Amino acid sequence: MNAVMHKYDMTEDADMPANEDNTLGMQVAELRSDVRHIQSDVTDIKADQRVTHQRIESLRERFDRVDEKFDSVKKEIGEIKDILASAKVWALGLYFTLAGSLLYVLARALKWL
Repeated sequence: MNAVMHKYDMTEDADMPANEDNTLGMQVAELRSDVRHIQSDVTDIKADQRVTHQRIESLRERFDRVDEKFDSVKKEIGEIKDILASAKVWALGLYFTLAGSLLYVLARALKWL
């Protein structure tokens, strides 16, 4: 609390050593170089993130195309089911016709008719 209440004199005093300014300047220069290094790292990370985002978008487009293909396959399977259902009806009709004609031939051979 005392440090906050104490008023500092910003004029240059005899108490301040001459090499302290040089040391402070070197520390500021080191901090600036560290900040530049961090900024370059952040720039690299952003570039990598953009590339990753593009890859994810291309994968999403591929998945959309695969979904479209699956939808078309589902539609074709539905059409095949309809065709098979109508073929079953035809096959059943042909079976009854064959059975009836066989019974008719058998009845004529045995002179039942």
